[in-house]
Amino acid sequence: MVVPVSMIGSIVMFSIGGVIGHIGPRLPTLYMTRAKGFNVHFPPHPHPIPLSPYLTQRVLHMRSFYWSSMVLAIITLIFGAVSLKWGSAPFGFGLWVATSWMVLSRLQNAVAVRGLHGRERLPMVFKKSWTKRLPVTLAAMMLSLFGCPAK
Repeated sequence: MVVPVSMIGSIVMFSIGGVIGHIGPRLPTLYMTRAKGFNVHFPPHPHPIPLSPYLTQRVLHMRSFYWSSMVLAIITLIFGAVSLKWGSAPFGFGLWVATSWMVLSRLQNAVAVRGLHGRERLPMVFKKSWTKRLPVTLAAMMLSLFGCPAK
């Protein structure tokens, strides 16, 4: 069985669009968390990270990076729509599939944890990682352990 060359080209363009749609919205998290200045205040990898304001700041940054990916997802969806309309349809569809998958998973996670009526519905295991409650809990732990905010 012979596969037409145009089909291979469409699959390649769809795959490229999918990879860009998958990585593009996640760039703030991928780049910023690995930047040199982001990890200066923490010990090397095998050692535990102590409770400190730097840890709380890091958690707050990760939360903002997590939700800032939605802005880049909207930009990627716009490029996908433009590509569907005036460019390569397989490439644009790849952008749409990968990016909308990320957007739906983030929105589903936000709605599923809170529930439609504001009540918590899922056990702690399934809750999202970067909630507002996490840095507040870290600050409360520092207050209880050190008696005042850690320096």
